[in-house]
Order: sequence, then C-alpha cells, then structure tokens
Amino acid sequence: YVARSGPKCEFADCPVSSSTTAIVSESGNMMVYSPAPDELISSPVVITGEGRTFENAFNYRVLDADEKVLAKGFGTLSAPDVGQFGPFTVTLAYPAPKTTTGFVEVYDLSAQDGSIIDLVRVPVRFAK
Repeated sequence: YVARSGPKCEFADCPVSSSTTAIVSESGNMMVYSPAPDELISSPVVITGEGRTFENAFNYRVLDADEKVLAKGFGTLSAPDVGQFGPFTVTLAYPAPKTTTGFVEVYDLSAQDGSIIDLVRVPVRFAK
C-alpha cells in the first residue's frame, strides 16, 4: 500500500480530519482513510475514503489471509460532477474469518474489460 499524509478531501462532509493518512491506489484515483493499515476490525466494518471513477461506481470487499472473499459490495461516490473526486462511507458485515489477518479492498472495474483497476488493499487484523 502507499500512504500519503493528509486527505485530498475538500468536501464539507469529509469523513476525516486534515491529519489523516490515506492509502492511495497507484493511479491516485482511489484512496481509503479507514480502516488504517493493521487496524483491528470487527464486523461490520466501516470503510471511508474517496475516489474518481467511471460513472462514480466503486467496489469493496473483505478478504481473509487466504484470499477468501468474506463479503463484498458496490457503491456510488458522492462526486459533485463527472471526473471529480467524491467521498464515500460504506458499512460491510462479514462472517467470522478463519484467519487472524486479512484485507479490506476498494477498487474500480475497467469499463473496457472488467478487470480490477485503482485497487487500494489495506492489511487488517480481525477481532475475535
């Protein structure tokens, strides 16, 4: 993951403070503010961030350390206009994992071929 200090968020309803570190996709089009890397999470997990995607659509999921998808969903960014960044906050419930660690992922799907793009992968620890 790539950490960057301070959010890009300039919205009145920004879910984070100016001292928050964002985990940013390689392209810079998707970022996650929470959960933080190695954070202890429990179900349901709240995922916050912002992004700039085609038609403001994005996907998210929780995986265990064995790459088993525990839960997934999709949402819409609250971008003010096409091509602009928009914040998101989603809540995702997941079943008890068999591993103590895993990942929270937020990403977009390519309009061209459906492949995962703009991936942010945050390593997390699961609460018992």
